[in-house]
Amino acid sequence: MKSLLRKAYYAVPVGLRGVVRRLYYLPLDLLRPLPAGAPPRGKIYTGGDGEELLAQGVELVRVMRERGLLDDDTAVLDIGSGIGRFALALAAAGHRGPYEGFDVVATGVAWCEANITREHPNFSFRHVELANDLYTGRGASAREFTFPYAADRFDLLVANSVFTHMLSDEVSRYVREGARVARPGARGYFTAFILDEASRAAMYDGGGFVFGHPYGEHARLLDAEVKRANVAYERDWLLAEFAAAGWRVDEVLRGRWSGLPGDDPVAFQDVVLATRVA
Repeated sequence: MKSLLRKAYYAVPVGLRGVVRRLYYLPLDLLRPLPAGAPPRGKIYTGGDGEELLAQGVELVRVMRERGLLDDDTAVLDIGSGIGRFALALAAAGHRGPYEGFDVVATGVAWCEANITREHPNFSFRHVELANDLYTGRGASAREFTFPYAADRFDLLVANSVFTHMLSDEVSRYVREGARVARPGARGYFTAFILDEASRAAMYDGGGFVFGHPYGEHARLLDAEVKRANVAYERDWLLAEFAAAGWRVDEVLRGRWSGLPGDDPVAFQDVVLATRVA
């Protein structure tokens, strides 16, 4: 059922998908109030509803604290900050350090500015107009995008469900730009759908998402018509991109997307934990 709804959603022209979602969830948003601080279901474009979004954010903060990636004063860059999944939880936890987030969806940035920055001025959000056939129908190419921040600025980079919506040359650019703005020794938390022998076999056994459409040498697509709807990458290629950009990959956690048991309760997607080397 979910796959049919997803297919129908992808069939809607990109400029109308946000409108369709708001109309679909309007009765529920009117009749069933969400927890305080959660965005309306109809405005969420990162999957799930407001309760799920808040819970996922809390789990992200918990995992990063437990693994030593994050403390109250960490300078954070949230790549693809969405409608505040990570930022809401971080602000609620009393984060004091600078937080910067950017996203290609203007409505998400506007909601975060109105509902997070207003109460937490150390949290800043920025809209970047980049073309993406899942979220936006126009804009510059992400493969040439320069992050709008100075070099050696951040202690922690987070790209949660970002590479899953980008093509390989765009991922390569983001990995390199992330290394540029990260301080030596900075940590990275990056999620992706990673293909290896085990995950590839599990997905074809009916365990989870099936990336059945090859795209170039290193990627496979969930939907051939909307290329950036969900993209999976070969493990060797992805980890080599991190190494070439100046990241040391410390650990790769398996997510639950393929049907295999996950290594971490927060991770539906696979997680790459990395350190920026000098």
